[in-house]
Amino acid sequence: DKDVLEVGCGTGLILEKIQKTARRNIGIDLSGEMLKKAYSKSLKVAQGNVVNLPFENETFDVVYSFKVLSHVPDIKRAISEISRVTRKGGILILEFYNPFSFKFVINKIFYSHVYQKFYSYWDLKKMIPSNLKFESFRGVRIFILFGFFLKIPILSKILIYLEKKFCETKFGFLGGYFSIILRKKTTKN
Repeated sequence: DKDVLEVGCGTGLILEKIQKTARRNIGIDLSGEMLKKAYSKSLKVAQGNVVNLPFENETFDVVYSFKVLSHVPDIKRAISEISRVTRKGGILILEFYNPFSFKFVINKIFYSHVYQKFYSYWDLKKMIPSNLKFESFRGVRIFILFGFFLKIPILSKILIYLEKKFCETKFGFLGGYFSIILRKKTTKN
């Protein structure tokens, strides 16, 4: 029952699920082709850029972004824009690629032609505007190095168990991705 924005919604895979519980939800993406697919699912979407979001200040209760921010050159401005459109007391869920992971090695070898930036948790903590407070951290893909492992019945159960057990521990800092959960402060302090 919140007003929700997805930054980098693509074809709307996540937005479609959020639509069922959000009061109002909208997705934004750079790609017109991706947005056509999202629009065909009757999702509310708009074309736009994370460093210049086309929304008024404090419009959303929750803003999230997965698999996008590591491809944005001006990350400080992107986080500042996301913060700007989030209401006081609102939540930001932001996912980044982790330099202390197997994914880092794979991406540097096979995807060096794609702009991608890997941020450590500690680097991001220094870049977060003072009006945001860290709530929590969650590592993703700590043990599941390749998706095809999930197609092996017994192995998939073990890997999923390990992921859930260790995602919010120090092992989470080894995940291919990590999400930081931030809250916009209600006061200036």
